[in-house]
Parts: sequence; C-alpha cells; structure tokens
Amino acid sequence: MLNIRNFIHYIKYNFNIILVGFLFFILSKPYFAWNTSIGSICCIFFILWGAISIKKSDFKIAVLAVLFMILSFVNASISNLNFSGIIISVFFPFLFFITPEKRIRILESFKNIYIIFIFFSLLIFLSVYILRINIPYTQIQSLNVLKDYNYKVYPFLAMPNISFLLLPRFPALYDEPGVVGSISILLLITFNKELNKFSYIVILLSGILSFSLFFYITFILYIATVNFKRVLFVLLTIAAFVIIFPPIHDYYDNYINSRLEIDSSGSLAGDNRTTENFDKEYSVFLNSSFLLFGKGESPIASGSSSYKTIIYTRGLIFFILTFSLFTFYAISKLKNIHSLYIFIIYFVGMTYQRPFYFDPFYFFMFLTMVDYLQLKDNHNNTKSHKHVLSN
Repeated sequence: MLNIRNFIHYIKYNFNIILVGFLFFILSKPYFAWNTSIGSICCIFFILWGAISIKKSDFKIAVLAVLFMILSFVNASISNLNFSGIIISVFFPFLFFITPEKRIRILESFKNIYIIFIFFSLLIFLSVYILRINIPYTQIQSLNVLKDYNYKVYPFLAMPNISFLLLPRFPALYDEPGVVGSISILLLITFNKELNKFSYIVILLSGILSFSLFFYITFILYIATVNFKRVLFVLLTIAAFVIIFPPIHDYYDNYINSRLEIDSSGSLAGDNRTTENFDKEYSVFLNSSFLLFGKGESPIASGSSSYKTIIYTRGLIFFILTFSLFTFYAISKLKNIHSLYIFIIYFVGMTYQRPFYFDPFYFFMFLTMVDYLQLKDNHNNTKSHKHVLSN
C-alpha cells in the first residue's frame, strides 16, 4: 500500500531534482511542448547550470566539451537555424561540466517522471483502442511540418488523426512510436535490475506496443548476453501466440514480419528511415567530390532520418568525428566489456535510425547512459573487492 506520508516526504525533500527532471522531460518533446518556446527555455537552464559548473571540471572534460561545441556549431550552421537556435546548439555541450553524479540524478528523476506519464498514457491508449471508450480529445498541429495530418490529444496521449485498420502503434505523448521505443529500451538496458517490477512492466509494455523494430532488436541483443535461455523462451512464446491467435498474427504480419522482408532493391521492406529517391541520390553521392564535406541541407534529404542523411548533408569527416567522440567518451569511462557492449548496441542502433547527436535530449541521454553504467560498474567492483577481502 502506498504510504502517503512517505510520498509527501519524498516530494518535499526531492522537489528540486524532480523539477529539473521535468524540465529535462520537456526536452524529449511531449505534445504539450510542440510548437512552443518552452524547450528553448529548458535548454538555456541547462546551459547556465553547466556554465557555473565549469570551474569544477578537469582538462579532459573541457577539451571534449570544446570539440563538441565546434561540431555542434557546424551542425547548427548547416541546419540553417536562426541565431538563438545556433547559440543554444553551440553551448549545450556545457552539459559536460555538470558533474556525472548530478546528471545521473537528473536521469533517474526523468525515468520516474517518464514511467508515470507512460503508465497513464497506456491506460488512455488501451481504453480508447481496446475498450472503445469515447474519451474527449482536442486537436493540435504535428510537430513535424512534413506530416500532413493533425494529432488527436487525449490526456497523456497524442495520436495521429488518421484511421487505423488494426491496433495502432503506441506513441504515448510523442509524435512517433519510435520515440517511445528509443527511450524505453534505453531505460530498460541501462537501469534493468534497478527497476522495480511495476516500472519494468510499464516500460516493457510501452516498448512492445510501440512495435519499434529498434526496441525489439536491441532488447533481444541485450537479453542474449544476460540469459540466452530467456531469449529462447521469449521467442518461442511469441511464436506460439502468433500461431495460435489470429489477431496477434495480423499484428505480427503487419508490424513485424512485413517490415523484415527483403524488397526488390535488396533492402529491408520496413526500413523507413530513408526514401527511395534519397537512396538513389545517396548512391551517386558516395562517388562524388562532396563525400568528405557533404552537400548541405537538401530537399531530397527531407523525410529521411539515418546515418546516411548525416553523411550526405554534413560529410563523412563530420560523421566520423562525431561518432568517434561519443565512442571515445564511452571507452574512456567504461572498463567493463558488458557495459561497453550495452552502450554500443544502443548508440549504433540510434545512429542507424535516429542519429540526433546534437539534439539536446539525446545528447544528454548518450552522456548520462555512460555515466550510469560506469557508476554500476564501480559499485559492482567495490562489492567484489569486499567479498574477496571477507574471504
């Protein structure tokens, strides 16, 4: 039973970090932050926090921050951002100067807030699309200007205002189900055993209902390193449900199987990260003189989100430098091979399908994922050392 007194006590003495966690939650772009300046205000808050923490940082962190600031400036310039957008982009790497301990507390606070919002979002989603309960909604414009439809906004849920033949993919408060898959799998593989049963189920269910291939593949790759028998059990259970229950077979066929088929061009049918026209242009681009420095923003790259778009618009040199810096940060801090593996499968997967290196939200998540994995490694090493001494 929930102890109300303890809950109030927790809120009272953790109000500051809860507030900061909510400001960071806004950076993940839930529907109530769409087409507003609230995200920029939150970015400025974190930049100022990083700025007043500079004197506490060591030389290596300062060098990394400067290198990321240079790359972020290049990225912002190519993106044709306005002056304020460029300033925010250039100085957001000041996050490096916030101590890892404080970044971890922000991530933990974000995790708790995310779970609460996702839980209520799941309740509304299942009520509307499974129980067919008529819940009032409003409509807002899409976050992505390329989408030609509005969104129905229920409490805790934003759904495209289009018709669905099957149970739709679960987007929660975001404009794409893939966002839910990307965030949920990060929290699952990063916190894992630190999650209580309720939190684990909520996050896992959100990822499953998002029908995100990235979520499924990363989850299987992660579980395979922890318990191979569990992976086999999960796969056999899913196969049994798909075979036995026709409705589940329909979902599997539409959302999973059909996306894993190889099309006439030799690519995954479900790989919607790039358009066919862009892929043709990209093949020509690889043999052009623009390969090293890119062609800049181009209409043909609109609607695509892949490592290919980074190389095409910003060049191979920019891509290699950015990828290498994040990887160097992880390798320099993670001495445990399993922890490094967890980061790499997530980071490589995100690079393939959502390479938003300099989006403030994902930039923070990449850094703090490494920080938290390092903290767990240090804790486990301390426990092992004490065990050895006790023997």
